[in-house]
Amino acid sequence: MVTLEVVQGSARIRVAGCDDRPLLEQLEACDLAIRSLCCMGACSTCAVRIRSGSEVVERDAYGIGCSDDPGPGRALLCVDGILTSAIEEDRDHLLVLELACGADLGLPHTALIFQGLGR
Repeated sequence: MVTLEVVQGSARIRVAGCDDRPLLEQLEACDLAIRSLCCMGACSTCAVRIRSGSEVVERDAYGIGCSDDPGPGRALLCVDGILTSAIEEDRDHLLVLELACGADLGLPHTALIFQGLGR
């Protein structure tokens, strides 16, 4: 199982039981407003830093041929997903993504929210 944690300053959002949809879709399903524009991997508006768990991220997971490479240690939320093998494994994985301070999660500065999707 993969748990996704999004960090912005002291705010943390944790989503357990992630699936194979793009990371952006999974976060939006939890009512998080993440800044994005093209949703094709071309503009880098949704680029985030990967704090840990990069081994479970699948680049351009949906084969749309995105033109932008965010570089090592970064992910494009609109096109990057989670490896199916990591989702299906018995062991737990934690993917921690960090949003830039200018991004707005729409949460109080010290909010801590846990939403279980797969348990």
